[in-house]
Amino acid sequence: MKQLALRKSSRDQVWIWYLAGTSVLTALYLFAPPLSGNGPLINALGLSGVVAIVVGIRMHKPRARAAWWLFAAGQFLFFSGDLYTYSYPKLLGADVGFPSIGDGLYLLVYPVLMAGLLILIKRRNPRPDRTALIDSLILTIGVGLLSWVFLIAPNIHLTGLTVLANAVSVAYPLGDVLLLAAAIRLAVDAGKRTPAFWFLVSSIVCLMATDSAYNYALLKDTYNHQLIYDAGWILYTCSGAQQRCTRRCGHSRRARRSSGRV
Repeated sequence: MKQLALRKSSRDQVWIWYLAGTSVLTALYLFAPPLSGNGPLINALGLSGVVAIVVGIRMHKPRARAAWWLFAAGQFLFFSGDLYTYSYPKLLGADVGFPSIGDGLYLLVYPVLMAGLLILIKRRNPRPDRTALIDSLILTIGVGLLSWVFLIAPNIHLTGLTVLANAVSVAYPLGDVLLLAAAIRLAVDAGKRTPAFWFLVSSIVCLMATDSAYNYALLKDTYNHQLIYDAGWILYTCSGAQQRCTRRCGHSRRARRSSGRV
């Protein structure tokens, strides 16, 4: 019994070790000159997020396993987009075009993560919850209006781009809004707020905030490969991984009598 308790405790501390390790690597990427802006290092951080989610699934065996495999797939798509984007210039000695294969991989992240969020929403709220739906719609409309004014509309009116390039430019902020809408719907429900829950929500917020700041910088022509944007995307990757390293994401209060893990 004591051995089982110790094993359980050590498994529950995995996320702390992962957080410590990724924090050190992130600091090296941002502040250590030999590794500052290093492509392989940020790719390693991205891959670590995928591995952490898969390990967490195997350790905790969640009942809503499909949702967590979708999150792992979303992280892998994001990592693949990074791998292409950061490796292309070094391998071919040329800048990445726009749109590129990397953009296609990044855009696929949105529907995959949304599908995972919708599965969790359904599990946490077996019955329709109009109040939560209305609250999430109000918040989403507010965020959507800001995104329309500062990001979506300006991208629609960009000149000198192909139709495909314009569509991809608009797809990024639109995807962020739709993904945030699903995250807001999850956040306003009646389910229990656990560390995994907050890591999940914070990862979506990090992704949208960083994407929005990056997109706005491109529109204003102020982007110059500043590492602060990479820091935001690293936070998204690591926060997304932390969600599965912790034990639970919480249940609906209505369904709490049925034991099990989300």
